[in-house]
Amino acid sequence: ALPLAELAQRWPAPRGGAPRALFLLPTRELAQQVATACEPLLRVCDVRTAAVHGGVHRRAQIDELRALRPPPLALAATPGRLGDLCGLATPGAAAAEAALDLGGVRLLVLDEVDKMLQMGLWQQVEQLVALVDAGGGDGGDGVRRQTIVVSATLPAELGARTAELCRAPRHVTIAQREAAPLTVPAGVAQHVWVVAEHKKPRRMLRLLGKVQ
Repeated sequence: ALPLAELAQRWPAPRGGAPRALFLLPTRELAQQVATACEPLLRVCDVRTAAVHGGVHRRAQIDELRALRPPPLALAATPGRLGDLCGLATPGAAAAEAALDLGGVRLLVLDEVDKMLQMGLWQQVEQLVALVDAGGGDGGDGVRRQTIVVSATLPAELGARTAELCRAPRHVTIAQREAAPLTVPAGVAQHVWVVAEHKKPRRMLRLLGKVQ
């Protein structure tokens, strides 16, 4: 949510049904958690987020998304329901009319991709990434999309598949050795501010402004 709060200030306002940021997650619970975690911070920037997942009637979810003002800049979604709202056909069912357009996505986050592969969701993930790429991969104005892949494990098969979704990927590994616990690098200063819960978003935005 923190990088998104900064990036949102540079991006054009989203059109209805055309988010700028997309979080793909394997389960409804995770989609709800991400949307809930992002909402308080991004609301300070007048940015809306929404969760898209199964377990809710399709028409009711479409009506809710269309009623949000301003339109949601970020979606946290499960592959199955998002594909449905984008007009992709699901096994045993015909494709429905598209209610969402992913061509303007500039930040794509694939979270817990190892679980999505284990759950048999990878084909749907690839179809959704293809919809994002159909927009040119640049949000429509030449700004190249950033893709972030997060996984607790990265077996060879998954590494090969995720590499196909990224341009010049860089790997960042966070691990803790038994004999060498994680420590703060030299030159990094840590500060603690005790802030009331309702004041945290604005305080964080002020701190980010100082970093810039």
